[in-house]
Amino acid sequence: MTIVIWLAALAILDQNTMEVVPPILVTGALFFTFCIFLKCIVRTPLFGEIGFIYIGFVVAYTILPTVVFLKLNFDFPSGFDTLNFSVLDPSPEQIGRHLWRHNIFILSLVIGYLSLRGGVASPVLGERFTIHNDKPTIVFLLSGILLCIVAISVFSAPVDDYYDHYTRFDHLSWVWRRILYIFVIFKTGGYYVLFALMFRNYKEYKFLVFFLLIASVGYEIIYSYGSRIEALSLLIGFAGFYHFKVKAIDLKKGSLYLMTLVVFFTLVESYRAADFDFSLVVDQMVGKGLNIAYEFGSVFYTSFHLYSERLSGFMPQHDWLMFFGDFLNFIPFVDHTAFNSQYWYAQNYFPNAIVPPQTMGPLADSAIWGGEIDLFVRGLINGMLYALLARWFYNRKNLIWPLVIYVYFYATCIVALKYSVFFQLSALARYVLPVIIISVIFKRSGDIFERISDKKVQPTLRI
Repeated sequence: MTIVIWLAALAILDQNTMEVVPPILVTGALFFTFCIFLKCIVRTPLFGEIGFIYIGFVVAYTILPTVVFLKLNFDFPSGFDTLNFSVLDPSPEQIGRHLWRHNIFILSLVIGYLSLRGGVASPVLGERFTIHNDKPTIVFLLSGILLCIVAISVFSAPVDDYYDHYTRFDHLSWVWRRILYIFVIFKTGGYYVLFALMFRNYKEYKFLVFFLLIASVGYEIIYSYGSRIEALSLLIGFAGFYHFKVKAIDLKKGSLYLMTLVVFFTLVESYRAADFDFSLVVDQMVGKGLNIAYEFGSVFYTSFHLYSERLSGFMPQHDWLMFFGDFLNFIPFVDHTAFNSQYWYAQNYFPNAIVPPQTMGPLADSAIWGGEIDLFVRGLINGMLYALLARWFYNRKNLIWPLVIYVYFYATCIVALKYSVFFQLSALARYVLPVIIISVIFKRSGDIFERISDKKVQPTLRI
């Protein structure tokens, strides 16, 4: 089918368009083939597979910017991306060549994931703790999250725009910033533990959990002045919990849900770009229609620029420790920006930026180090790690803490594409595991206290 479309395109399309159509057709063919093989291997709904969600994101970040290029007919206006893409005046041939690099990454992900994913899941295991009473833990987590939100708001400096959001605590001393960081940890990880416990008791909390989703997504978008990564992760995580604890989401409904998220976050970006003037957004949509969000080109733009620098021999100097930046993130209370490729890029190309204005990720990082071979290896490792995670989880999917960990990776997998292959490991250690430990201690302490109370209050036998 791909070959037939390719031949038809040759007869219809001009030469410039044909520079990008073949790699895009291969992108679609790779994803379609991956879905077929994965379905044969796992024999479970694909929407619950982290590999399906992640590679779907990579495909979107490959195809959607290409649609924008075709719409513009490769005529990029000044400041098109506000980064270093349009200033290079990229030709259709150069863009097509870089799309093939995207396909190298997708192919390596497919090979890595399918090679280790394994067959159908083992029989469902029972709950490690039969459902006692999660209500005290749910109340504790919900109260804690609300307290954290209040504390973060009280200690935050005034924020006027999106970039100020990232510097809202810079006025505080080192000690107070670390204290606020603890609140951020509990809030971020608390969302996932709270939703997991509520979905484990879905019949009791099915209305409250939807209200909390809307409230938390709205809060995160408003609090961050239009940053979408946290809200997107919550929405995908919510769907993941529903899929595993309530009812499996089929491919048709899952695809519709993801496409709805694409439209929603495109609207959020437009709203932010219009300086939160809703009437201006409406006027733009009436006049020009809904444009594809620039976010979907963020991975392409930076990686294209760095590969151009690599080929021209103008790559800025970089410390070899930057190669191990992901693992340095595990060390607490150190400067995690010193050997971070995102900050390295900003320092070299946007020295006056308040915060790094761009996305890096495995595609851009590979340009710094080993080129296309490096890219293939990164994708292979990325796919294999996700496959091992999926195998581990599906053998334990009815246990609450494996569910929290898997859904967290599932919900935030986009950061592996935007930041780095191992970024989620350090994020898990920083945000989710501490809240899991606190929740376990709280629940066990409550169980112990309850048993002690029961022993003290023994009924007296009267004669």
